[in-house]
Amino acid sequence: MYVSDLFFYLFIICGLISALANSDMESLMNIVCMLTMYIGLSIIYNSFQTATLHVLAISICLSHLIILLLSFFMNRVVFNAFAGIYSNPNMMGLAMTLLAVVLLGGTIQYFQGVTKKVPVVVLVSLFIFVFYIILLTQSRTAAITVITAVIMSMVLLAIQNASSIRKVGALVTVLFVLSMAFIFSLSKIPLLNEAVQKIVGKFQRKSADLSDGRMAIWQNIIKDSTLFGHGENYHVGQLDAHNTFIALLAEYGWLAVTFFLLFVAALVWNAFSFAKKQVKYTNMLQLLPFLILITYILLSMTEIIIYTTPIMIVLFVLSGNSFTHHKLSLNSSNMNKT
Repeated sequence: MYVSDLFFYLFIICGLISALANSDMESLMNIVCMLTMYIGLSIIYNSFQTATLHVLAISICLSHLIILLLSFFMNRVVFNAFAGIYSNPNMMGLAMTLLAVVLLGGTIQYFQGVTKKVPVVVLVSLFIFVFYIILLTQSRTAAITVITAVIMSMVLLAIQNASSIRKVGALVTVLFVLSMAFIFSLSKIPLLNEAVQKIVGKFQRKSADLSDGRMAIWQNIIKDSTLFGHGENYHVGQLDAHNTFIALLAEYGWLAVTFFLLFVAALVWNAFSFAKKQVKYTNMLQLLPFLILITYILLSMTEIIIYTTPIMIVLFVLSGNSFTHHKLSLNSSNMNKT
């Protein structure tokens, strides 16, 4: 058992105690569902061993491209923002963010000298198109998350190639060229410029309070928080927290949310350790787990991502077990190099 697994099971135990302490059957069912998903997904995906990340990436791409296709047919617009199949544009932005990060992870392989099965032009084109859709949703969090993922990818590649000044310089150049190309495109592509103007306008409208009133809600929840929480009905009659960690605190209390935070922190550490290694001739999406976890954390700060949300499901797949076969493969590759 890995440290991340231990923290998750402690979270589950504390969640069960909280649900029983509050006599809340809904919270009890929710925590049991999370446990079932965690165990089931860990077993199913990790049965693919070193192909786990590829199977995960393909699953996300296929499912989210279907969502994108259906969204074009429905063409739902809410508050002048593209919502697709969802009733809330932010949810559309959240879904597309996960797809964009996976496409980014696939593109990164071309900078690592790894065997490529999908042409880089296809991956980059899809990434740009998906990012354009995110701009149309006017989801500030989604746009910032994707930009952060791009920057983090460059940083991780620089860490991997720290011994080569030429490669680090090339990465800085690529990031600069991409930035200039995007700025140039704004003046040449009216549709892109309009999408950017809409999301910038949203930032300007809410510049007085970037949290959009949520900070006050978070402060009230923290002030009212207890060791075992208040149960699922805590938010009835008031605005939602729009924050995964604050929502867990309100429902299950400090004890449970502390172990959940440790669970996420352990996954991030595992993923970072996995991503920063420089290994040649390994055909795997080495940076993808870290990028997805950073995406999860950033999106969780402004949205409640629990239970059946796709990125929460992906979080469970990226449990401590999912790194087992990949770490063995990396170690084997390192031994072969020496």
